[in-house]
Amino acid sequence: MPVPAFIAADDRHHVLVVEHVRGHSPAPGRDRFPPRALDPAHVTGMLTAMTDLGRWNPPAGAFTRSLDHLARLDRDHHQGLTTAQEHQALTDLFHQAGTVLVPGHGDPLPANFVVRPGGQVTVIDWEHAGHYLPGHDLAVLWIALAATPEARPRIEERVAAGSPSVRAAFTLNRAMLLVRELRSHRVVPPSAWRDERAAAIDRDWREIRDLLRAG
Repeated sequence: MPVPAFIAADDRHHVLVVEHVRGHSPAPGRDRFPPRALDPAHVTGMLTAMTDLGRWNPPAGAFTRSLDHLARLDRDHHQGLTTAQEHQALTDLFHQAGTVLVPGHGDPLPANFVVRPGGQVTVIDWEHAGHYLPGHDLAVLWIALAATPEARPRIEERVAAGSPSVRAAFTLNRAMLLVRELRSHRVVPPSAWRDERAAAIDRDWREIRDLLRAG
């Protein structure tokens, strides 16, 4: 997976210098949630990059960020974003997912990819990189690529090929990310864009809630 080359860093002045990546965003306008389908080749590049990253064995200390999943689940429940039944189902999923964490980008929205002139997809903006439950980055793309019809089936196919713990982790990741989106959209001033996004998030959240109840 190609990434911008490191050039220099100054810890004292908090300066980081990396390679400038020539190319264009796979999402016109660099939309956080592209309203139209993306090029299938670009989608393939993004999914492959995140799958490869999750299989990487980084040097010790390369990634230090990790989530306190149980604390976040408790917070979401106390804020009224999940019911008692949903909170328990998500907690059960966390225990089913196991304790193995994998390296992840953390925020692989389409705007954080660059398609180089030769067609190669590069990942940028690594500020949220860290250790996550398996499938976190694919769950971000599952949400962000809702307008690309073939994206979700392809992501779900990759996850289905994994172990039961990987599948549990992916469902948990999707749920936690959707709850995060629900929370953030509550504070966005009303607008046509906000209402459209909130409606899409609500539809996805209802699907996940059905999965939680079925489980």
